[in-house]
Amino acid sequence: MSTQSSRSTSSKTQVKLKHSPRAPEPQKKTRSPATLAARAEASARNLEEEREKARERMARRRERLQQDDVLVEEDRARAREASRRYRLKNATSLARRQRLIRANLLRHESIYDKTFGRSAWRQLVLERRAEEAQAGANRS
Repeated sequence: MSTQSSRSTSSKTQVKLKHSPRAPEPQKKTRSPATLAARAEASARNLEEEREKARERMARRRERLQQDDVLVEEDRARAREASRRYRLKNATSLARRQRLIRANLLRHESIYDKTFGRSAWRQLVLERRAEEAQAGANRS
């Protein structure tokens, strides 16, 4: 309750501060030609220093970008090598799987179906039957 009463009193009695009158601005002196020349020279020096700094920054940036390019190229080469190795390994494992399945054709029907699809399986069975029929005909 006490905070509310203090708030209400402060809002009623707002004291307006009077601004002191401004001091008159001093008259600007005209600068001598020597001072003007010195200032111009200093600003030219500053400008040249800034340009030099900018050149150095650009050179550093160019160098960094070249290093990045080298790193990116190395990374790409590494990725190419890895994918080549993976493809080789994958191809050999696929060939191995096919050999295994062909060797145990009848025992692995379900695996073969999952791996190569039913039509390929049917094709192989038909080929196997034809070979067996041919072998039977040759024997008799």
